[in-house]
Amino acid sequence: MPNSFVYEIWGNDLNNVWAIAGSDFDKTIYHYDGISWKTDGIYKSLDPSSLFVFAVNNSFG
Repeated sequence: MPNSFVYEIWGNDLNNVWAIAGSDFDKTIYHYDGISWKTDGIYKSLDPSSLFVFAVNNSFG
């Protein structure tokens, strides 16, 4: 997620962090697993603007 503006971020430890940030797809949801940031890379017709985390492995933006 280098050079991206982070809009929202949540994490319960250093190995489980969720964020909404800018990307080539405008805004997308990222997950950090303690090693690297990943996204699904799928263009979304709606830009997420908030982040809801229901459990450590389940989020919705």
